Amino acid sequence: MARADLLSSALNGSTFAATLNFGAQTDTIEISNYAGGAGSSEPPILSAASGVAAGSTGGVGAVTTDQGDGAIAWVVTQSATQPSVQQIKNGQDHTGADASSSGSISVNFSGTKNTSPAASGLTSDTTYFFHFVHTNSAAQDSNVVSSAAFVTPGIGVGTGGAVAQILHRINKANQRCAPEAIQFGCTVAGASVSEPSGRNMYSETFHDLVYVWDFGDPGAVSDKVVNLPAAWNDFNKGHGKF
Repeated sequence: MARADLLSSALNGSTFAATLNFGAQTDTIEISNYAGGAGSSEPPILSAASGVAAGSTGGVGAVTTDQGDGAIAWVVTQSATQPSVQQIKNGQDHTGADASSSGSISVNFSGTKNTSPAASGLTSDTTYFFHFVHTNSAAQDSNVVSSAAFVTPGIGVGTGGAVAQILHRINKANQRCAPEAIQFGCTVAGASVSEPSGRNMYSETFHDLVYVWDFGDPGAVSDKVVNLPAAWNDFNKGHGKF
């Protein structure tokens, strides 16, 4: 068996080149798309950032990196303006305020990475952007990349295929001169569960249905109750659950 002696080696970008001596023969081999590692001479490069809503209050981001170590920090903000590298690492938006959501992704190989767990604590019916930066094990920072805008679904926007038709009924006073009350309701078509029959008054079609209506008279907003859909804290909006 011939002995192979390593004469020299070099790492240039994404190509690793080694010169080997096989007895009387000298040859050079190249390994393309080298994943970097602690010996990387160049910072990572991020590309193909994306973001999608995950329910009304969450989102999932994805980004592609050309290196296979370190960690990718990410934030979700309501602005397309990119935060700085340090702001993303600190979980902040471009103004220095806390981002709507933030986290990091451990990187063990190059390629596409997803935010897991998903971003949380977002507000329904709101536009957001993901922003990413990758720092490798040599403490080199990548470029900052951002997703296109994505919108969290609003209250009453579902994905089950059911369609609701809003109904209302005015109850008049005995004197027939003014309404005593206005009742709101709805009918549901296309639900995957059955309508009530016989003397059974409970309708499974309304089990997970939440409704909100707007009185067209903007007013104060309550900030006393937290972790509720934004529309439920608006005094101009009525809401309920069947």
